[in-house]
This record gives sequence, C-alpha cells and structure tokens, in this order.
Amino acid sequence: MHHTADGTHAAEDHGLHYDPTLEAAEHGITIQHDAQVADVGEYCRMTRVIRVRPLGLSYYRTTATYQLAYALDEDATTAQAVQFAASRLINYEDLDALASVTSNPRLWAKALRVRECLLTAHLAIRLGLPIAVLA
Repeated sequence: MHHTADGTHAAEDHGLHYDPTLEAAEHGITIQHDAQVADVGEYCRMTRVIRVRPLGLSYYRTTATYQLAYALDEDATTAQAVQFAASRLINYEDLDALASVTSNPRLWAKALRVRECLLTAHLAIRLGLPIAVLA
C-alpha cells in the first residue's frame, strides 16, 4: 500500500485496485475462507484472523474490508465499518460515471466489484438515513 503523509492510502490503492489482503497483512491480520462463517464474516482478536465465505471476488473484497474495520477498531459501529469499507472499495469518480449512465444500483455494485448491501448502506449513510446491519 502507498500511504500519503497523513497516513491514508493513496488513491491508486482505492476502488477497483484495493486489496483487503494487503492492508490486513500490513497489520498482521490474516484473511481465510470459511464456508461456515456468518454472511458478514467474522474477526477473531485472539488469532488475528478474518474469516469470510468463499463466494467470489466482490463478496470477498466487501466482507473482508468490512471486517477489517472491526479488526483495526474493536469499538467500530456498523456505520463506521460500512464507511471504512466504502472509503477503500468505492471510487467516487467511478460511481458518478456509473450513475450518469444507469440508475440501477445493482449494476453500480457489480461494476465497482462490491456487494450491493454495502453500496446501499453507504448511500443511506451519506443521505443521513439509518442502517441496520450489513447483510
């Protein structure tokens, strides 16, 4: 990962180029596949392992990044975890470009390689609407 002076990740590491495995490794965290884990994944503080279901790239990127928020801040709220994941996975120029050609959020999510539930939760937060849990 390339870090900027303020400690954030450089733009080239966000959006479609973001890899949660690399950021997790920077913090000594491993990401493993586990078909039996909850839909939102889980993080074990004792083993420093994030577990996600083996359901494809978009699922992996979204769920692993969402759980990484909890791994890095055990007091993170659901909204904070959603915002953490969205800040890494969604390039807003890409989202604006997609929104200019289609109003279908399912297609936006597919093109951005994120789960639709994350995109929906993120957009709700940006509009000041409440969210429940990522699912």
